Parts: sequence; C-alpha cells; structure tokens
Amino acid sequence: DVLVALEGKQALTIARRIRPDIILLDAVMPVLDGFDTCTALKADPNLASIPVIFMTGLSDTDDVIRGLECGGVDYLTKPIQPGELLARMRVHLNNARLTSSAHTALDSTGQTLFTVNPQGAIQWATPQTHALLARARAIESWQQNELSVQLQRWLSHRPEPGHQLYLTGLEHPLSLRLVAQSTPSETLLKLVDEE
Repeated sequence: DVLVALEGKQALTIARRIRPDIILLDAVMPVLDGFDTCTALKADPNLASIPVIFMTGLSDTDDVIRGLECGGVDYLTKPIQPGELLARMRVHLNNARLTSSAHTALDSTGQTLFTVNPQGAIQWATPQTHALLARARAIESWQQNELSVQLQRWLSHRPEPGHQLYLTGLEHPLSLRLVAQSTPSETLLKLVDEE
C-alpha cells in the first residue's frame, strides 16, 4: 500500500499513525522540506529505523551529502528510473528487516544492551535497558543532555571493549561497559546496575 503526503509535517503525522516499511522523500516540499522531515523521522525512536530514500531534482553534491547526513539511506535524482528505484527499495527493505531481526533477537536475551551514535544519543535499546533507566530515574531530558555529553566525551578517547564508564548525575548508580564498536557510527554498550 502506498500513502502520499504533500508536505513534511503531513508525512510525519502519517508515519506516526501508520508506521511505513520505507519512505520515499522529496527534498523540496512546502512547510517542512525533505531534509528537515528526515531529521525529524530519525529523531523519533519509533521511526528512526525506517529506511528513507530521497527522490529529488536536487543533484548538487552538497544536497546529496545533506540527504545522507540527515539519515537517508539512498539518494536518487529525477528523472527516476522505476526499475532502479524498485531494486534499491528491495535492498533497503531487506537490510531493514535484517536489522529488525537482530534487534528482536537481542531484545529476547534479557540483556541491558543499547547502541549510541558518535554524539552519544541512544539509537536503539532493549526493553531491559529502558526499564533500568526508568528505575534509575534517568528521564528523557537527562538522557539527551547529561548522558549524551558523558558518552561523547568517553567515546572520543576510543575506549576498548570491556572498558567501563561510571555515570554521574543519577541517584541510582549505573555504569556502561563497551561491548563493541559495531560501525564507525554505532557503538554497542551494556548498561550495568552497580547496586
């Protein structure tokens, strides 16, 4: 099924109501352009894993870079070749399904695992991680401000797997252990209850 949005805010509303498998996005739209729409999609944990393919008339290298940096997985310029678009959609849908399967497998392990980007923002977390953060009263604003700053500073020193960071600013003592640097843009961590 295909749903159409005529501008960015409408696209966000539709995506939040009916979580799509993939999003084809024009960069030039009224009210909220495609780049800002993609940034908003990637900032929402419930929508961040949806692959976004830009389909636009903007062909400058700066626009392509901007589209990929704001979270797009691909960038096609008009005129679009339908066969090429469908082939790229199949690849990105398959990759998204594999990622989802891996997350589901990790969720079922009962471990307090999560991934962060180089800026220290949480990209994905198991339900057990969310529960432990809630028990420690690590509210959303603390995660976005305090946690991200502590993580960014720690990760900038390139810690080795097994190294630990003791978190500050919480009533309940928590620490993080580096599990693996999955990709240059994603680090897998384990949250540890120090009590």
